[in-house]
Amino acid sequence: MIAEIKPNFFFIERGWLNANHFVFNGRQKILIDTGYLSDFEETKILIESVGVNLKSVDRIISTHSHCDHTGGNKRIQEISECRVCIHRLDKQSIDLRDDWATWYRFYDQEAEFFTVDDALEEGEIVCFDDLELQIIHTPGHARGGICLYCA
Repeated sequence: MIAEIKPNFFFIERGWLNANHFVFNGRQKILIDTGYLSDFEETKILIESVGVNLKSVDRIISTHSHCDHTGGNKRIQEISECRVCIHRLDKQSIDLRDDWATWYRFYDQEAEFFTVDDALEEGEIVCFDDLELQIIHTPGHARGGICLYCA
């Protein structure tokens, strides 16, 4: 299921054990989470169905480092040369190639480490054109888990 929740901002619901994600198709092309690598072709089709060519992606924001949320990051980063953002604690896990913290080994998933360009912090504001979203650090499920809050 795909739903436009704000102009140019799409929610993509995925199946069991694959992360739901968001696509922003404004002046910037932004993805929030990218699903499992094993489902990459389906992810590509869903993103392109809302008008975003993977070559045009500017930024990926990962809500945490688990492979069901970051699986497509490296492939999309290679295709688009986009920036990838994640909370600083999960950036450490990615930078250290910690396949337990990313659940790559836990779920026995094919996964690829990627470059994290920007470490996100509690209270930081990210803008999707005129839409402002505040980063809220939500540790527990993952030590670097975040929510993006729109007042």
